[in-house]
Amino acid sequence: MLRSTRENIKTALAFAGGGFEHVVRTTSYLVDLERDGAIFREVRASYFPNKAALPASTLLQISRLASPAYLVEVDIVAVMPPKG
Repeated sequence: MLRSTRENIKTALAFAGGGFEHVVRTTSYLVDLERDGAIFREVRASYFPNKAALPASTLLQISRLASPAYLVEVDIVAVMPPKG
């Protein structure tokens, strides 16, 4: 579940001509931080391996998302390379 969320973001970034190296901010919402926090951080770290250039981030626990089946939502801001 968490991995598919990141793969969707990776696909969207690639479609726009960028990648995770262009991400400057993330906001993540989990419905159960205690249960899913460790795996979320592990998956996030795999996409941002350069610890010297991590994007700003906020991680929040909320009571629910738009659907009860959803466990995580991730919002990103990326600065894309100039087209040329």
